[in-house]
Amino acid sequence: MKHIKNKLSVKILLYLITFSIIILVILWFLQVISFDKFYEISVKDDIDSVLSEIKENYNNDNYQDYFNRLSFKNNMCIEIYDGLTTTYSSVSCYKEAAKLTIEKRDVILGNTSEKGYELIDKKMNDKILMYGIKLENDKFAFVQVRLSPVSS
Repeated sequence: MKHIKNKLSVKILLYLITFSIIILVILWFLQVISFDKFYEISVKDDIDSVLSEIKENYNNDNYQDYFNRLSFKNNMCIEIYDGLTTTYSSVSCYKEAAKLTIEKRDVILGNTSEKGYELIDKKMNDKILMYGIKLENDKFAFVQVRLSPVSS
């Protein structure tokens, strides 16, 4: 009887170990494959909400303080352009983000009211999401987010 009990407990243990390994492999695979994409989708949703906040609060007298808090909270660079000239740049903007790029010129000189870009920073090996919207009186707002690789 003891021999049968030992055989059964070994079988149960092997099934449990096999099941656990399979679950761990599935979880690891899903994390590696889908986490970066999920993170990017989440950041795009955050950008949409920040753009809505910019549209709603741009005409306020203290919009600069509000945009600085919004920029810091969401780790985004927010810029306001009057034509091709920067009139406001949030404190979270890094040096490269503050430059007038081809993509920003495209939004300013183009006919679209909103446009998004995915850029690659070859120095840092990061993806940058940049969205531009047209505000009132030929002013434009740009939001940039650096997507650092989360899987590394």
